[in-house]
Amino acid sequence: MISSVRLSLFIGGIFAILGLASFFSNKQHQANKTTIGILQFASHPALDRAVEHFKQAVQKNLGREVWFVERNAQGSVSQAQLIAQQFHQDQSLDAILAVATPAAQACAFTEKKRPIFITAVTDPVAAGLDKTNNNICGTADAIDAQKTVDLIKQLVPQAKTIGLLFNQSESNAVITGRQLAKQLKKNGLTVIQQAIAQESDLLLVAERLLTRTDVLLTPIDNTVAATITLLAEKAIAHKKPLIVSDNTLVAKGALAAAGIEYAVAGRKAAELACDVLSGKSTTKMLGFVQTPVEAFCINKDTAAKIGLAIDPTLASISRVIKSTQRNT
Repeated sequence: MISSVRLSLFIGGIFAILGLASFFSNKQHQANKTTIGILQFASHPALDRAVEHFKQAVQKNLGREVWFVERNAQGSVSQAQLIAQQFHQDQSLDAILAVATPAAQACAFTEKKRPIFITAVTDPVAAGLDKTNNNICGTADAIDAQKTVDLIKQLVPQAKTIGLLFNQSESNAVITGRQLAKQLKKNGLTVIQQAIAQESDLLLVAERLLTRTDVLLTPIDNTVAATITLLAEKAIAHKKPLIVSDNTLVAKGALAAAGIEYAVAGRKAAELACDVLSGKSTTKMLGFVQTPVEAFCINKDTAAKIGLAIDPTLASISRVIKSTQRNT
């Protein structure tokens, strides 16, 4: 008969073996799993679309299980910095996706080793992201200023004066606005620039610009995106074209845009991420990739409301859409 001591040792040995088996099983499971923290600066259709397509592409192409830890700073720089710090302290994360310039800057400041992938960042170099420890790569969403000018000239050939409206507190809006102003002047157009400091000023300043200009133009700007429905309604009321730099805002009532497709930006960022996470390349080697402008985007409902005819030639090289919501 087996003594109680031997029985205890025997049972203990079994549990030890099971424990080791569980340990190695967990290690193997972890080796086949990648966890990516996603810091999105604000809730915005373009940013949402970039994240959605990034996640889908990584899950499809990385070749192993992928988990995501998603956080949204809700447009707050201080909140973005706090989340970036939390991600830095979370050792379960293998990499970080930073969406929009303030999120990318916050992550770059805190995380110097693990890969940071970026998307929807207007100008990574101007934002200082090239001065980090070479652990950042991804896609930029800088506009093609000349294509925006071409769109205005083809859509509103009689336009002479362009009102440029942007939030001076957003670095991406300032950078894009500067590029647009330079290119508009180069093409012989008069530019009236108005910068705002807060969202509550936007509609009042827009009202003034709409009475003084032929076209209202906005760069990539989160404040504009947040108030796009009201801004579009005001432009329609004045029978003036509102040209934006973000294609997703056209469906909300803006007349047109020569912006990038954020689904493409997200998928390209995912492609770079898969190359890094699979060991095929490094963030330093890949760097920053500009997302191309594939086509103009024009809202035919808005064009009809302001009495603007869309030239068939322009329509043939554009994505002509309807509004997704009712504008007055």
